[in-house]
Amino acid sequence: MNRAICVNTWRQFKSNNVRLILLTLLILAPLAHFTWRRCTYEYDLMEDMISYPFVASLFALIWGVGVISCERQHGTISLVLARPLTVSRYVLSKWFAVGFAASLCSLQCLFVEHAVSVILHPPLLSNLDFVANGLERVILAFGTASMLIFYSSLVTGLKDLALIVGTLFAGMVGMQFLRPILISEVCMRGAGTAGQQFMTHLTNVVGSGFAVFFFPNIPVSEILNGSNAIFTSTINFVCVVTVCLSLAIFFLSRKEFSYGQD
Repeated sequence: MNRAICVNTWRQFKSNNVRLILLTLLILAPLAHFTWRRCTYEYDLMEDMISYPFVASLFALIWGVGVISCERQHGTISLVLARPLTVSRYVLSKWFAVGFAASLCSLQCLFVEHAVSVILHPPLLSNLDFVANGLERVILAFGTASMLIFYSSLVTGLKDLALIVGTLFAGMVGMQFLRPILISEVCMRGAGTAGQQFMTHLTNVVGSGFAVFFFPNIPVSEILNGSNAIFTSTINFVCVVTVCLSLAIFFLSRKEFSYGQD
């Protein structure tokens, strides 16, 4: 990792007022919502009400959108890679900067939410569910950061956000509308039960791959409860991170930054 790149990434975020406002809202909104529920409904006082680990992906999205593409648009990436710095180290530093910042913000939010729960109901101090929640947040933050680095390496400006939204929209439309159409088409062509089962299995695999790519997570809470999904989820997570970062390095090194290639 390159410390200067990480620090510069965080400084650029601090200079963007829109990102700071979104970050503040993302921290305060769940805290305000759960605090209101605790104070309004008495039975909620007995629960450790903390936001879902998915919030870490939102923190990563705020930190990571345009992290490389904006530097490409402004031309500053050429100055960075003109130094004795490889593309791979540049990409890994950006990934660490986004993942670490998103993890830190997400964990801070988690600790505040848990502290409010403990203040209102002290026995919740021994509840360790928030530990598994925190681990999943860190995993999600770094997993989502790798996906954002990949998209950001493809375009300039904030077009990576449009790519992400477009891909998500296309995936949801495909799963909601195209999937039943394809299955019914297979049935109409007389493929029989075997053909229908194959098409259903294929669409399920595609949908699962789509979910793993955009939601790279290791379900720590389920694993602690006895689930045997640790190997599959860990392999999926490692594959997503490795493939995304490798593709980012590949695309950046094949563009106008030939002197920064490995």
